[in-house]
Amino acid sequence: MPSSSVSFSDILIHLGDQTQPFPAKYLQYFTDLGPDQEVMLSDLWKDLATTKKVPFLEDLNDLAEQDTLMDFTAVGNIALNDQDEQVREAALNLFWECESKRFIPTGLRLLEDDPSARVRALSAAIMGHFIFLGETDAIPEESANVIVECLLNTYKNDSDKLVRRRALESLGYSSRSEINPLITQAIAQQDDEWLASGLYAMGRSADPSWSKLISNYLHHPDSSVREEAVRAAGELELINIRKILLDILDEDEDEDVRAAAIWSLSQIGGEDVRETFTKLLEEAEDDEFSDFLENALDNLSFTEELAQFNHFEIDSDENDA
Repeated sequence: MPSSSVSFSDILIHLGDQTQPFPAKYLQYFTDLGPDQEVMLSDLWKDLATTKKVPFLEDLNDLAEQDTLMDFTAVGNIALNDQDEQVREAALNLFWECESKRFIPTGLRLLEDDPSARVRALSAAIMGHFIFLGETDAIPEESANVIVECLLNTYKNDSDKLVRRRALESLGYSSRSEINPLITQAIAQQDDEWLASGLYAMGRSADPSWSKLISNYLHHPDSSVREEAVRAAGELELINIRKILLDILDEDEDEDVRAAAIWSLSQIGGEDVRETFTKLLEEAEDDEFSDFLENALDNLSFTEELAQFNHFEIDSDENDA
């Protein structure tokens, strides 16, 4: 918690003032709360109006996105027990970058038991990050398997379509053999929403064998399907689709699809990509788009450096042989 002459009690007085927005300058004082501060906030929380809680949590989330060193999960844990589903949903957004195993039981409880479909769907989406952590050995395999089993049960049995779709998207990270048939099943439903979720899961699979299927949907009439196909191509670094993505960037009229193509090209790299980005940046008239292009160029540089390193490693292995 930041050091300051302002006491936490004084800050909570501002939070408890139902007539005024909470001052943004005090948001930083809710990172890494100690036990005493947690108790104080919890005591106040039950008396706050939803109209004060939700904007406060959303502001914390915005700050966490700007400063990744900020950790507001202690606040989130308090708010996840709130009676209002809007509050619980806003609180869950504070856990997107959480890597603590202690959150897993809470996330699974919300996924299985929360009465709000929106909260269950968001829980399903967040739990995908923990499957990824399991696949990369950042958390124990048994913990990841519990999550996979819970998401499989949700995919098969939840009554809400969005919850089931988010479960499938998160399961895309899993290397277990039963996942690919579920993705294929989603694609076969002839439903654009399920199709988008299937493509999303493909992008998370680290399995380039989906390449041909992904390419079939790059010009789909539904823009959300095209966008997810483009994203999947980038996540899987499908070099054979680079030229198509460059054409999409030039021809597609949907801004979200074009933005997805830019980022996917930054993940793939190769011929004409840097030149295309540089030209777009020179012609950009919008500051936000310029910032996005600069970030894409930075990511492209990382992709190129990684490719050079991998090439060096291959050459070294061949010389050693």
